[in-house]
Amino acid sequence: MKKLTLFRHAKSSWKYPIDDISRPLNGRGLRQASSMALSCTLDEPDAIISSPASRAYATALVYLYERRIPVEKLTLRSEIYAADSQQLLDVLKALPESVQHVWLFGHNPGLNDLASFLLNKPVDNIVTSAYVTLAIEGKTWAELDVSSGQFIHFNRP
Repeated sequence: MKKLTLFRHAKSSWKYPIDDISRPLNGRGLRQASSMALSCTLDEPDAIISSPASRAYATALVYLYERRIPVEKLTLRSEIYAADSQQLLDVLKALPESVQHVWLFGHNPGLNDLASFLLNKPVDNIVTSAYVTLAIEGKTWAELDVSSGQFIHFNRP
């Protein structure tokens, strides 16, 4: 059985007049990301994919640091930034079959819409710093489709 964990980036700062993709985490976001990573009981993933947006990338790096996961498992994918559920689904369908558990760090509404699609029911808002884990039915990532996910776990700060 394959597993997918969707992580929404931690709280970002609006303090600086910069492009959205460059917005960093604020102090609360850094604290919550660290706390969530330290309390995370998930198994180490085979792969980690992140949006290149500073806030998502920084959240992923906090998890790698706190969980002592090698940075080589992390891949930045530009198509995750501002992605809708279909774009996220396309990224996941292209995963190698050797990947059994993937962590995906991204943004809403794409993450919420993807979880809702895979579960075939509305999902509560994945708030900043929260994550949801789904078991994936089927043997290949390419088979991902509506209702191919089963809820395992939801964690929020």
